[in-house]
Amino acid sequence: MPLLNELLDLSRLESGKQSYQFKTSAIEPVIDIAVSELQQLIYNKNIQIFIDINPPHIKACFDQDKIVHVLQNLISNAVRFSPSKSTISIQVDHLENDRDVSDIQISVMDQGIGVPENEHQMIFDKFFLSSRTRSGSGGIGLGLSICKQIIDDHGGLIWVESNPQQKGAVFKFILRASYERIVYCLSTNNNGG
Repeated sequence: MPLLNELLDLSRLESGKQSYQFKTSAIEPVIDIAVSELQQLIYNKNIQIFIDINPPHIKACFDQDKIVHVLQNLISNAVRFSPSKSTISIQVDHLENDRDVSDIQISVMDQGIGVPENEHQMIFDKFFLSSRTRSGSGGIGLGLSICKQIIDDHGGLIWVESNPQQKGAVFKFILRASYERIVYCLSTNNNGG
């Protein structure tokens, strides 16, 4: 059943038939919801979650349910691929640009097996499984594709980097400061802007 639900979700997202309820809101409660719904998984591996939001009460424009879904996917992957008794950090920062617009960047950093650099672009493709996770991960390669489509529909960006401080991966995504920024980024097909 989960496979069917993920396929249906991705199909709706890709066809543009998924509706969004964009609202400017604080990101902290959304992170709290995502983490609390994964509490048992986190507890079972004795993993500590650190959340750093700078500045506090930072806001962006997003669909809360969809961003909870993205965060749950990224956090559950981080838990699944991290060793017991490790740490996962969730960091939120303002991004200033030349137009005095403050979009936000959210990072989920783990101490797990990481993603090989030559797979950084492909990891978001449908049904792609990293060479490090093909056996025993339990994944089917749709979760990150769904995350990418949701973030694309928000006029944002999502990518993965190697964790510079230790082994593991850092998944990052950008949310726009306002609905006008979402429309601008989508209309110019410039999610970097």
